[in-house]
Amino acid sequence: MKNLRRSADKIYHSETVCGQLYDMVEKVDFNPLLHLHFDPRILNAYDLSEKLMETASALKVEYDAAMRRIMAQHEIQTEFEVWTTFVLAHAEISSDYKFHEEIGRTSNTLKERFQNYCYEKSGGKNWDTLAPFVAAMYTVTAREVKAAIDDLEKEGLDQLEAITPEKTAKMPLISFPWLFQKELGKIAKGVPGQSIKAQQGDAKRHVKKMALPVNIGRGHDDIETAEGVTHRGELLELFHDGEHQVKIGEDAEGEGIKGQDVEGEDIEGEEVEIELDEKPSALEKLLDMLEGTSLAE
Repeated sequence: MKNLRRSADKIYHSETVCGQLYDMVEKVDFNPLLHLHFDPRILNAYDLSEKLMETASALKVEYDAAMRRIMAQHEIQTEFEVWTTFVLAHAEISSDYKFHEEIGRTSNTLKERFQNYCYEKSGGKNWDTLAPFVAAMYTVTAREVKAAIDDLEKEGLDQLEAITPEKTAKMPLISFPWLFQKELGKIAKGVPGQSIKAQQGDAKRHVKKMALPVNIGRGHDDIETAEGVTHRGELLELFHDGEHQVKIGEDAEGEGIKGQDVEGEDIEGEEVEIELDEKPSALEKLLDMLEGTSLAE
C-alpha cells in the first residue's frame, strides 16, 4: 500500500510481519450499485401531479449543485462519502480526525437546509402534504437514474460493468429523497399518519402502553411451593416440624413469636435475646495500651 502522506525520503520498506501485512493492503474503489431498481411501492404510492413533480425536480437541481460544490471543495469522489461522513479520500487540508468533524457539520447543515426547503414547498410537516412530496422526490430521482442507465444500454454496455468510478461522477446524484428516509419507509410500508411529530408521539405512547404490566392468570407476586400457590398479602408457609406446620409472623404488640399449626391451635415460643460479642475498636485498644501511663492523664 502506498503511503501518500510522506515524502519519498521519509519512507522505507519494512520486511517484518507488520510490513508484509501493510504491503498486502490494497485500496479498493467504491462502486455504488446504481443499477438496482427503485422501490415500486413508493413509486406507485400516490398519483403525483406534474406540478408537484416539477417542484421536486427543481429542488433536486439545487440540492445536487450544493452537494457537488462540497465534493469539489474537498476533492471527495462520491456523494455517499459526504452523506455518511465516511470519506475515503479528501484534499488533506486538515487531519482525518478534524476533517471528519468538519464534514459532519457540513453534511448535517446541508440536510437540514434542504429539509426546510422541502417543508416550504410541500406546505408544512403535515403527513397528507409531505408524504406525496417525498414520493415525488423519490420518483424524480428514479427517473433520472433510469434515463442514465438507458443511455449506457444504448451504447451497448452492460449495467454491472459500465458504472465505473469514472462514469459514477457523470451519473445523477441519488441521495436527495433520503433527506426523509423515515418517511420513505412509512410510505413503502403503507403507514398512514397525520404529521411527523404526531406520529412520533403516537409511537412513544404505544411503547408506554406496551410497557405496562399485564396480569393474565397468576400474578407476578405469587409464589408457588409444594403446598400450592401463595398470593400477595397471604402468609407464606415455610417450615414443617413433625405434625406442626408453622406460619411465621408477629403478634399484635410486636413481641415474641406466635404461629398456628395445621389444625389451628396456637403455638407459643419464647423470645430469646442474643448478645453479640463485639470486638473492641482501634480507639479502645489504643486507650487500653495507654492506661497507666503519663499519656493517659
